Amino acid sequence: MSRIKVALTAVVAALCMITLNACGESDTPSGEPLEPTINIQEANRLVDDYMERGRRAISPDARLTDDFRKDSMACDDPTDRGPKGRVFATRDAEVAGIPNASTRENFTALRTWWKENSFRVTTDNGQAIYGEHTDNGFRMSLESNDEGKIYLGVSSPCVWPDGTPEPESPA
Repeated sequence: MSRIKVALTAVVAALCMITLNACGESDTPSGEPLEPTINIQEANRLVDDYMERGRRAISPDARLTDDFRKDSMACDDPTDRGPKGRVFATRDAEVAGIPNASTRENFTALRTWWKENSFRVTTDNGQAIYGEHTDNGFRMSLESNDEGKIYLGVSSPCVWPDGTPEPESPA
């Protein structure tokens, strides 16, 4: 083997080793290392906090009724591309105690609060607005229906139940 081939083989081998070592351990399809998150209790606390703050932003007189609450749901979204074993928290409730005629004003009030609190609008189709917190990935929504009712929703990003990745059991 010529010296050039030996040198080239050594360089390629070194680059492969550096690349493999830089990746770290990963259980994600994207090859990213598993990272700690907030735990599900903190996710639930923040979901409740965002629901309350969103309610107040819409109207101090508003009440949340018909609350749908899931404290821990499996994070099985195939578009997430993240590892299995994570969960998320979610809440949805009807916003009551406000006049039906003020639906547009309610959307404007929540949109203004989002801008002041690091949320960005991801979708606004006239009947619903969806937003995501730019720092922590929490999502909020406000939806209206043909009956003039509006619904506020908040969900957490996918988190590890205890805040740290679950170790894989040996196969």
